[in-house]
Amino acid sequence: MPYKDAKKQKEYSQKNKDVIKKKHQIYYAKPEIKEKQKKYNKEYYDTPKGKANKLKASTKWRNNNLEKARKYAREYAKANPLKQRKMWLKRKYNISLDSYRILLESQSGKCAICYNENDNKRHKYLCVDHNHDTGKVRGLLCHSCNATIGYAKESVSTLKKSIEYLEKYL
Repeated sequence: MPYKDAKKQKEYSQKNKDVIKKKHQIYYAKPEIKEKQKKYNKEYYDTPKGKANKLKASTKWRNNNLEKARKYAREYAKANPLKQRKMWLKRKYNISLDSYRILLESQSGKCAICYNENDNKRHKYLCVDHNHDTGKVRGLLCHSCNATIGYAKESVSTLKKSIEYLEKYL
């Protein structure tokens, strides 16, 4: 630090910004420094304080660059659909993609209610049916059957009354 006085140091830094930046680029481009920095970052970001700071910094960047962040997210999702599906299944239903596939295989790739294969162009996958109170996965349903249960608010009596109503007019 050329100056002990903070004000003079700031003036010096602003005046010589380009020179300082170039020196930093040269210094941090050295392989041994890169490796040292990489090791330090790994150790630091594994600590609770480092994780918190990383989250804080990334949140700040995202808030300041919302459009850019959304663009990156869209591009990533488009480039990694399987990874996105895995993360969504884990986050929403706490099941892995393998668990979904096993469930799908056990149902022979068909809806658990109507036994139709999912041929809906708009809805690419069978829906994961789950209890909204416990979160427990019950099976896989086509979009129509899943919506029917959802609109009935998972009420067995409402669904029975719906059946009675339909049978009355057949």
